[in-house]
Amino acid sequence: MKVIRKIAEKNRDVFCGRPACIAFFGDSVTQGCFELYQTSEATLQTVFDQSSAYHEYLKKRLSEIFPASPVVIVNAGISGDNATQALGRLDRDVLSFKPDLVVLCFGLNDCASGLQGISTYKNSMTRIVRSAIESGAEVIVMTPSAYADHVSIHVKNESQKYPFVSRCIEGIVELENQGVLDAYVEAAREVAKETGVPLCDVYARWKRLKEQGADVAELLANKANHPTREMNRLFADMLLLTMIDN
Repeated sequence: MKVIRKIAEKNRDVFCGRPACIAFFGDSVTQGCFELYQTSEATLQTVFDQSSAYHEYLKKRLSEIFPASPVVIVNAGISGDNATQALGRLDRDVLSFKPDLVVLCFGLNDCASGLQGISTYKNSMTRIVRSAIESGAEVIVMTPSAYADHVSIHVKNESQKYPFVSRCIEGIVELENQGVLDAYVEAAREVAKETGVPLCDVYARWKRLKEQGADVAELLANKANHPTREMNRLFADMLLLTMIDN
């Protein structure tokens, strides 16, 4: 990708131009959300730890490979956001920074609309990709991690203390087992193919881990849909390879 070549060029000559800018446009996982806790009878909050988000790990990897080349990271993730809502803040939160690369990852919250919302999701994702390309940026469509496919024993043990948390996780598990997230991920793959941009298929790796016997729920910090800090490294590693290979 051109962004890698730009980073490499600045690593050779620090005076050659402005640092590369990579914008990450997504939801709570992009923002840096991890554990989930109940704040009232019907409200939830998450633990925010942006330093452990996947884009920070990617920045560290790039600095290891190109130590003289700074990279500007724009964290445009917002907890609870979906692709359609995000369209309204694309210019303000992403394109105004004139990024060299936009990494786009939505789907976890879009699923709340059910299968009938897929066409709206796909249309919104397509519009985001095309707007970013028109601005001069490269784009990577990244698929999300998997949902939990069962209620963790840790959640069951805390269900009486935090009943609303438990009910929310049960709803997410149901969406996973009904194949709703699978359908949204497939739509994201179609967007990448139809717009001609690289796909970083993190979801496929998560599903492969499940097939190999991994307990996906235990790889999620909130036992629902937020990858652990350690699993955020998978996103970073796959993104780096996608940038190098395209």
